[in-house]
This record gives sequence, structure tokens and C-alpha cells, in this order.
Amino acid sequence: MRTAVFGAAGFIGASFVEHLLAKGVQDIRPYIHSTGGGWRLSRYGLDLRAVDITDRKQVREAIDGCTHVVNATYGPKDVMHGGLENLLAASLASGVGRYVHISSVSVYGDCEPGTTLREDAAPTEELTDYGRMKLEQDQRVEASCRKGLPSVVLAPPNISGAYSPFLLRVLSAVRKGSLALVDGGQLPCSLVDVENLACAMERALFCDQADARRIFVTDGDTPTWRDLAERLAPLAGRPLSIPTVTRGQAQAITTVPVKRGSLSGTLRSVGSIIAGPSTGAILREDPFLSGGYRFLNERLPERAKRRLKALLGPRREPARQVRAERFDADLLRVQLRAVRHSSEAAKSVLAYQPALSFGESMEAFFLWYTVTHGFESDSWSALGQL
Repeated sequence: MRTAVFGAAGFIGASFVEHLLAKGVQDIRPYIHSTGGGWRLSRYGLDLRAVDITDRKQVREAIDGCTHVVNATYGPKDVMHGGLENLLAASLASGVGRYVHISSVSVYGDCEPGTTLREDAAPTEELTDYGRMKLEQDQRVEASCRKGLPSVVLAPPNISGAYSPFLLRVLSAVRKGSLALVDGGQLPCSLVDVENLACAMERALFCDQADARRIFVTDGDTPTWRDLAERLAPLAGRPLSIPTVTRGQAQAITTVPVKRGSLSGTLRSVGSIIAGPSTGAILREDPFLSGGYRFLNERLPERAKRRLKALLGPRREPARQVRAERFDADLLRVQLRAVRHSSEAAKSVLAYQPALSFGESMEAFFLWYTVTHGFESDSWSALGQL
């Protein structure tokens, strides 16, 4: 067995490679996008190869001789679409025995709050750009599976544990005072520790069912947002005094207002055209337009001219009121989803059992953060000023 891991420099990919190494698996080919991203795995003495997955030749050479392929890549559209097509085509051509793809619960969009979501639910029509991109990826993996590529698609929610970008973001919001808890923080926060996800990925390499059907992977126990905030508060270096908002207030904050047209706005736009540097030349070249302009200018009453001049003049910006708290709208939006994800399919298909509970996951993050950020060390107060 030889396993190629694409995206090995990323959060999920690096965690998975470390998981395999801890299990004694040695025949791993970790592929990274650039040498600058391989710092985390460099201590293991691995042969870290930079591969551009948008290059078909590089991908074919990377997959040659591999029996299993794991795709944990993330990037712009050419990576997520073109790069994926290269990985799937090369895996099919090389006769890869198992392809494991990392998807996301975002492919389902925003469901009814309080829902316990299962994999057979239909995605909503309103998806984020990321959710739509991941859904398109899943569909391409499914198409390749029908052509003969045994595939497992894993869909995690927000990922916790050591190195977690999601926890770092929430921690930063707690520290800055920009985190507001919806309904007092009682809404569910669906999570999976990265080590639990790595366990599921390992199981996916060998499970019997590989039909590209999406499988949720979570920690099993679903904490509330207040549980999460209380765990992170000690690292924030401030008392737990997190403001709360109602669902209605959160929806108002996260709703982008639609700009409406107005007469003054239209006149101002017309004025910008009239005052433009090329307008005079156009009027001089076109006698019809020039005559029409003089006709209006001669016949408009002085009051109308003054009103038009005021409308077309410099626009004064109204004084802005500075709010005492500036809430993170994206984190409010995540809370409003209030959805739990069932891991029953992962248990039955992968024989998956979470290695870490929510509490143990937060302890792992706390330990990692303490060591890597110098928390409560002699230099912590100085670092906090940076």
C-alpha cells in the first residue's frame, strides 16, 4: 500500500500524515503546493515534493505507483476544479484502489434551525460560493466513481483541535470582543476534532463501501456555543463577559441591505457624466447634443439650476455613529444555522469511533496554543501588546 496525500501542507493534510506516521505507516507520499508550506512535516524527514495539481503531467507522475489517493487540497477555482479533474483522471488511469475526498457540510446550505441533518438531505438552492464549489467537486467525484474509481467522500463541519484555524478565529473574536452569542449561546456548535477526522480518513482507505456517497464525520457530542466560548475564554486573557443577541438581532446584523435607487442618486450619476473630461469634446463634435444642452441651459429657471447644482455638487457623507461593539457577522451566521450532523453513517460504513471528546479536543487545542504561543510565559504580556 502506497498512499499519496495531496494538500499535505494544509491543516487537514498535515494532521492526517502525522496520524499515519503515529500508526507506523511509512509508505506515504506527502505532496505540497510549495516548499514554504512544508514546515510542519519537515521534522519527520519525509520526502516533501511540491506538485502543482493544475499540471496534468505532474499529477500523473505523482500518482504513478500509488494504490491510495487522499485529496485534502484547497485553493482557488483552478485548483478546486481543474486540479480535481487532474487528480481524478490520473487516479482512474493508474488504477488507484481507493480515492478519499474531503468535502464539507457546507454543500447543504442553511437548513431549518434545530435540524439534525443526515447525508440524504437535499442541498438548498442558496449556497455560499464555497458550498457550491464543494458540491460541484462531490458531483465530479461521484461521476469518476461510476467510471470505476472507488471513492469515499467525507464531509466534516467546523474542525477543532490543535492548529485549528476555526478555533483561532473564535478565540480572536472573544479577545477583541467581537463575538456575540445568539440566544445566550444555547445553539448547537457542530464540530469534529482534526484527530477524529484523521481516524475517519484512515478508515476510509480500507472500508468496504466506496460509492462516493457523502459521509458526515463529527465528534458525536454536540456542545453549545457557550460551551465553546467558556473553554476559550481563559486563553483570551479576559473575563467571560460575552454579549448576547437574539436571533432577530443576529439576522438583522447578518442581512446585507439592498441599496435602492433615488432621484438624487440618478441626477448625481448624470452630473458625473456631464462633468466628465470627455463630455466637452463630445458636445463640440455633435451639434445636435450641443444644441440640446444650450436649449436646456437657457430655459431652466434659476431656482431649478441652483437645485440641480446642489444635487450635482460634492456629496457630504453623513456622520457615522461608532458602535461600542462590532460583532463578527460571519460567526453570527454560523451560529444561526443551529444544525446538528448525524455520524451514524460514519459508524456503520467506516466503523468510526471518535478518539477524542469535545472536552479532550479543547484540551489538545489549549496545550498546543500554550506551547506554540507562549501563553502565560514570562514573555506573554509583551506578546499580547503586539
